[in-house]
Amino acid sequence: MNVFNRVLVVVLSLGLIVFLTLALWRPGASLATLDSLVRGAQPLTVAPGLYIAWVALGVLLLLAVLLIVLELRRPQRLTVKVRQAGGGVVELTTESVCRSLEYHIGQVPGVTQVKPAVISKGASVQVLLDLETDPLMDVPAKSEEVIQLTRELIEGKLGLKMAAGGLRVNVRQAPYRQGSGAGPAIEPPDTAVDLPLQ
Repeated sequence: MNVFNRVLVVVLSLGLIVFLTLALWRPGASLATLDSLVRGAQPLTVAPGLYIAWVALGVLLLLAVLLIVLELRRPQRLTVKVRQAGGGVVELTTESVCRSLEYHIGQVPGVTQVKPAVISKGASVQVLLDLETDPLMDVPAKSEEVIQLTRELIEGKLGLKMAAGGLRVNVRQAPYRQGSGAGPAIEPPDTAVDLPLQ
């Protein structure tokens, strides 16, 4: 029944869009047609009524387009199906997956901050990790460690399936801190310096 309702709304909205577009393009002819159907539209064909009709038809056109967009847009899934051998269906919320990733990856030495985002694809997930690491960390090695840990956590402990190309890691190094032995903080110069040309 839900599919029938969606199809009905889309078809009626498309018909309304076509009618309203024609009515905005040729309002006199459209109102004359309406007048022949309903004998009260005659005052709308003169100047003040015509402007009111244009505004009303424009608003109706925008509402019809909005209805189609809202009807065809699929809502984002908030759960993902867990792979299991039994006959039941188990779903895990994407928020739970995010919390688990944040906790476990936050335990990795050298990672100072983790911001995970999980997108459910029904039976699989896409994971986006924003990491902040210590400035002296070896980025390729640390990235590989985080990717391996994420795959183990998603596919092993949580029993989920990774979507194709479903893991993306963005790494940002934390700024150097003065007095921590990590070197001076790198700051842009306050003013531009003119160098002599040679």
